[in-house]
Amino acid sequence: MTNAMIDEVFASVQGEGPWAGQRHIFVRFIGCDLRCAYCDTPGTLKESAAGGAQRSCHAQISAGSLEREPVLNPVSTGTLASLCARLVIPGPARPVVSLTGGEPLLQNKFLGVWLPTVRQRYHVYLETSGIHYEQMRGLAKLVDIVSMDIKLPSSTGQQPRWDEHRMFLAATGHGLFVKSVVTRTTTNDDIMTAAQLLAEHDLRGVVVTADAAHTQHRLVATVLDRRGHYLLFAKGNQPALRGYLERLFADPPTRRWKPVRERFRTIEKEHGRVEERVLEVSEVCEGLEWAGVRQVFRRTCHRRETATGKLLRTSSMPVQAGPWARFDRTRTARMPTCSTPRPVGRETDSSSRSTSRRC
Repeated sequence: MTNAMIDEVFASVQGEGPWAGQRHIFVRFIGCDLRCAYCDTPGTLKESAAGGAQRSCHAQISAGSLEREPVLNPVSTGTLASLCARLVIPGPARPVVSLTGGEPLLQNKFLGVWLPTVRQRYHVYLETSGIHYEQMRGLAKLVDIVSMDIKLPSSTGQQPRWDEHRMFLAATGHGLFVKSVVTRTTTNDDIMTAAQLLAEHDLRGVVVTADAAHTQHRLVATVLDRRGHYLLFAKGNQPALRGYLERLFADPPTRRWKPVRERFRTIEKEHGRVEERVLEVSEVCEGLEWAGVRQVFRRTCHRRETATGKLLRTSSMPVQAGPWARFDRTRTARMPTCSTPRPVGRETDSSSRSTSRRC
């Protein structure tokens, strides 16, 4: 299949994973075979709009404009390449195409034709439900980063997918990171089953990321024992950790450390809000008693609803251990990002895992 059903093509900032904070060109595919209770893009589930009409792809017209234009579906490989190319910002950084959905792997035949034609120009970042292991096996060498969901049944409201996830982990090559959505209905049993699933595999080069409910010493120990890396969030369920980070990021800092500060502004018309994000990063974590930690950072979002003018402010503090020991301020124009994943040595004695004295 040389054509694909695509919902939208646009440029924005990646909000999760090892390349959080970096400018990406997003290609959102139509179609998904799951019906998760928390789905935030239900409009991508079906190919037809209300009344049965064929849905158009809404494509951003240029890197300097937020305006979009309709493009007829299905979209050919050449057309999609052109839609992405006009969103590239000139500069030394290699742009990133982020494949999202819906479920991009449902259109794996299209990706098998299109990705080889764009690999020389773009890094490729794939977001997936983590159940289509056969399709992933055929595309693994064409993707740089795989963002895999572990679907917790108590969160999705659907049947367990543990076997599919197990096969997917085996089918995916380098550049994998794993995440889960935690809701009010999520059970501890599901969280521990996910941790045990990961413990079955050698996690060398794998990044495990999840919401604050997973920020537990036991999970961290499991990931490190399997030679993996983690990216976790610090919230009220870990008051000592949260308190440490609050003091670390105080203004002025209460410790001998000055955070890297970058400020940039994004506007998302489709979601009816104006959002400004501030990213602050620390490479020095003296006294932070979390095994293997290498870096901590805070992302603060200022959101204003365009319809009501209501101002919202949210803040999150991830704690990171793994291959991003530097904060690279040159990778993308005006956008903060972590550096390209690279191996980092870590201590192997038991005392270094129980407390983190070096970062």
